[in-house]
Amino acid sequence: MNSSGGGNFIEGLVGVLYRSALLGGKLAILLTAAAGVFPIAVQIWTTSEGKPVIAPAWASVLVAGAVLFIAIDRFFGFSSAWMRFITAELTIKQARDAFEFDWQAANASFGGKPPTDDQVRFDFDEDGVKDPAVFRGTLIRR
Repeated sequence: MNSSGGGNFIEGLVGVLYRSALLGGKLAILLTAAAGVFPIAVQIWTTSEGKPVIAPAWASVLVAGAVLFIAIDRFFGFSSAWMRFITAELTIKQARDAFEFDWQAANASFGGKPPTDDQVRFDFDEDGVKDPAVFRGTLIRR
């Protein structure tokens, strides 16, 4: 992104957040599914005396594991941080696109000639899109 390397750090951090949220979610789903199937499978696989090979109570341990992964995600905020990043990224892209559109519209109004001093003083606060306060609620979590 930039020559200082700050973009690489941010991209790496976002990648860690995304992978952590994805891994935690997948493990929670897998453990919940396993906990649902486990009691049925235990009833199918029995010893010659008719006792289950593994105690069905282990399904509760699988559910507890799923809850643990969800709690870790909630505590560290992997999923919510990822969503805040995506929201901020889309807001910034929208502001950049609006700025580029306004800039091109201003350039088109010059008619191929160098702009005058009045044309250079293009007011970007006219419709409020370029005002940083518009994005404050999205970019800064209160």
